[in-house]
Amino acid sequence: MHPGGAISMIKGGCLNGVDEIYGTHVWSTTDIDTVEATPHAFMASSDRFTIKVQGEGGHGGVPQDSKDSISISTQLINQLQYVVSRKVSPLNPSVLTIGKINAGEAPNVIAETSVIEGTVRTFNENTRKFIENEMKDICKYFALLNKCQIKFNYKQGYPPLINCRENYKVIKNITKSIPGMSFVEPQPYMAGEDFSYYLEEKPGAFFFTGAKLTKETSYPHHHPLFDINEKSMLNASKILGKTAITRAETEI
Repeated sequence: MHPGGAISMIKGGCLNGVDEIYGTHVWSTTDIDTVEATPHAFMASSDRFTIKVQGEGGHGGVPQDSKDSISISTQLINQLQYVVSRKVSPLNPSVLTIGKINAGEAPNVIAETSVIEGTVRTFNENTRKFIENEMKDICKYFALLNKCQIKFNYKQGYPPLINCRENYKVIKNITKSIPGMSFVEPQPYMAGEDFSYYLEEKPGAFFFTGAKLTKETSYPHHHPLFDINEKSMLNASKILGKTAITRAETEI
């Protein structure tokens, strides 16, 4: 949950005297004894937005005397989907997800207000800002079209997590040097991670340590049946420990 702990740690001076930084996240859907990382954008920015549509409530049988916030919201949601599907290049991965809608209290009453909440994920700061501005414009014009008030609140969360190529290679080579461990370069993940703030300050790399429970069983993070193979923590410790020793010796 934004803002996470990284910003406070940085402000507290945790990076003072630090030359490089490395981190990991055990990942329950990746095979045990496997490490994943990319030499570029690895995880997405993680932003949130809230849109409040203020209409005019009324009787469900007399819609002409009201401004139906639910009807306006459904049209608005459909238009928002076009931002990613038709205004952002398909070669530039982006996600705009509506995850929550609150509106109405009775089936025969036109809802006066509707509240829409969601998230935006990108790997590119320019695209991130473009999507925010497009959403703002859509809300503005929908308010004019429907003669109602629409309040748009967009909060930037974690920035994209961008690994440094040199430090990525360090993790890749160290993983391969540990007996029984394998290294995979996956597609980037749309999940967000506050370690990205550290990588804006210092060179380094972030990787996933496979924690799949069994070959047949894996539940993603935040699933009610989520669990991990605890060997993953030992694997992560081996990689981070060897990285620290190797890089210290290199500096010496």
